[in-house]
Amino acid sequence: MQNTVVSRMLICEFLQESNSFNPVLCGPDCFSSNDINQGGALLQSTEMNGETIEGILHTLKVRGVHSCDGIYMRSKSGGPVKQEVIDDFLQKMLTIIKADGPFEGVIVSLHGATISDKSTDVCGDILQSIRGWVGPKTIISVSCDLHANVTNKMMCNSDFICGYQTYPHLDHYSVGCRVATLACDKLEGRTLVNTRVTIPVMAPAHANNTIQGKLRNLIERGHTLIATGKIVDFTIFQVQPWLDISEIASCVVVTAENKEASIMYAQELAQKLFQFRLEIQGSKLSSIDEVVRLALQNDSGKPVVLVDSADSPNAGACGDSATVIKHVLKYKDSLRCAVTVLDKNAVMKAFSIGVNNKADFLLGASLAPKLSNPVLVKNAFVKSLIGGTSRKRSIKKFGTLCCNCNRICANFDYVKIRKCRRFTVLSGVWNRANVVSTGFCESVFFTTGELRSNFI
Repeated sequence: MQNTVVSRMLICEFLQESNSFNPVLCGPDCFSSNDINQGGALLQSTEMNGETIEGILHTLKVRGVHSCDGIYMRSKSGGPVKQEVIDDFLQKMLTIIKADGPFEGVIVSLHGATISDKSTDVCGDILQSIRGWVGPKTIISVSCDLHANVTNKMMCNSDFICGYQTYPHLDHYSVGCRVATLACDKLEGRTLVNTRVTIPVMAPAHANNTIQGKLRNLIERGHTLIATGKIVDFTIFQVQPWLDISEIASCVVVTAENKEASIMYAQELAQKLFQFRLEIQGSKLSSIDEVVRLALQNDSGKPVVLVDSADSPNAGACGDSATVIKHVLKYKDSLRCAVTVLDKNAVMKAFSIGVNNKADFLLGASLAPKLSNPVLVKNAFVKSLIGGTSRKRSIKKFGTLCCNCNRICANFDYVKIRKCRRFTVLSGVWNRANVVSTGFCESVFFTTGELRSNFI
């Protein structure tokens, strides 16, 4: 009886989006025990449902390729990663490759915009290390975020790079299917060529999306090229704008069955993106004071929501700026508002004095004191204190400070985007569940005015 040789591919993941302007380094504690898996835990984790890894696993199973356990590490967006975290990841990967190799392929899930305190191209370093260990003949297929900074080192040390085609990101699972399909196709002998064309364009994340406008039209053009057999895969990477490094650019990556087609259509999509580069910069934004005036004049019965995108934790910022609080504090008797700020010391103080008590609080600038100034809030009332856990990570402490406030409003229905300078303004309303889910670790929810609610 003849033995059947089953092809094997190693899967690993390192996800972290870096913000060069965040001075707080992302250390091992950012990659909590719930977010680091090795061996069978990676392949059996229910947290992979709908994620890139699940798409990879499903595709390999369908194609008859055995999935091998690697290292899975992910963190929320933040400052540069401490190099010791990268070194630990690579050392563990090397141990697995030596013990369990060789493999026909390695599928790597990366963000693509990760830097460390020692390197401006962590993703390139990871791929270069893996390539050195597995050799030039082993397939390396890489998935990335749409906001990846795809570098020359990343391209030289991989066979394929493909990324999300949606923003807001809705296709985590499908990009896993795509990156695994490309690897399996090459394994079965299909000739595929990956080409990158860089573009000197950087667009603010709030100014465009793939739901409407020119960027959506360009994405649709790419899908048409796939449907008509001109290309096999494509990604239009809009580089993370909060990276301050020398090698940085948006780019188009196209995979086709021959070099000529991959180059031609990558150039076509890149040229079209460059042509409407000014349109994806967004319209003129407003200052904080202009938005506050808009709120004061608002008689629609719907709130005006000001989002400080410059201090957005989802973009890797600290989330500790109290600048908005400073601007609205003088309107505390006439303007109903709510602001979240990350401040561990303020939360600890609130817990120490307890609910229904008052004290002076110095809010903000707790993590990055050089980027903003703290704001003194006198005679603040501690309305509520919350501790507990969420599905993926613990909510250590969460306190509500009220200034002339009885309750907090969060029973809303929809959001409409407005524009503002350094900020994105959303005027409209949110679902109550969405507001509840934004309880940040060790955060203060600062409110003014009487805001009605049924959850706090």
